[in-house]
Amino acid sequence: PALKQKVLITRSGWDHLVNPSRKRTKVEQARRFEVLPLARKLLEEAQTFQEHRKDHLGHYFAFVGYLGGRKIKVVVRSKTMQGQKYFFSVMIVL
Repeated sequence: PALKQKVLITRSGWDHLVNPSRKRTKVEQARRFEVLPLARKLLEEAQTFQEHRKDHLGHYFAFVGYLGGRKIKVVVRSKTMQGQKYFFSVMIVL
């Protein structure tokens, strides 16, 4: 609802979880996969995004919420502000 469009899952988002540019420990990687199902739920329920930033690759929108007893953050990316949105990352916020 916050973005008024469907968020697509692509190879780019998957690759960011599996092979990020900055190495993650296996424990951190497992945590992200563990909360991956909650990412969809957060995006389906979120009425607003909490953060927005822009760089040379595009726009990044961050959604933060408490689900499953954890605070998670989901990042969605697009090339333009109004362009198609793509899942980029999910993490547990401590």
